[in-house]
Amino acid sequence: MGIVMTQRWGNAVERNRMKRILREIFRRHQLLFADTDMIVQPQKKCKRKSLGEIERRLIEEFKAASRLEETNG
Repeated sequence: MGIVMTQRWGNAVERNRMKRILREIFRRHQLLFADTDMIVQPQKKCKRKSLGEIERRLIEEFKAASRLEETNG
């Protein structure tokens, strides 16, 4: 997993909070993300979201991308 965040995303506190949230989501769902390389670039609207909201959305997006890859791949 790679996390891409620029300084324009926010100050260091905001960027580090988001990185901690993303790492926790990946830790909780290690089996789901096993054998997968991915780069995550959170959008600014994630700043005000809770861990649960970000987790739900990230998993939805990952599953949708996995289904798309299976049909194309």
